[in-house]
Amino acid sequence: ICLLFAGLFQWIGVSLIPLMKGGGNYALDWGKIALVRPEVISVPETVVFTGFAYLYMCLVFYLFFAGLILLYTVVHDLWRIGDGLKKLPH
Repeated sequence: ICLLFAGLFQWIGVSLIPLMKGGGNYALDWGKIALVRPEVISVPETVVFTGFAYLYMCLVFYLFFAGLILLYTVVHDLWRIGDGLKKLPH
């Protein structure tokens, strides 16, 4: 899910389509500098660069989500252990 939605679809909509169409009324950012200053970086180089940047972003999202799920699981297990200990006679 992270690779498909956070990475691929967002990269296509935000970077690839504006770079392939050229021009247009798009907000200028580091991924579209080739539209304004083609002597600095070419469009194919920008496509590759933004592709790697979005791939890195979606992999980090995946790691954060996996870490959040792991953290929730540990806290939930500790909570259940604590509830079980409260029910034991002292």
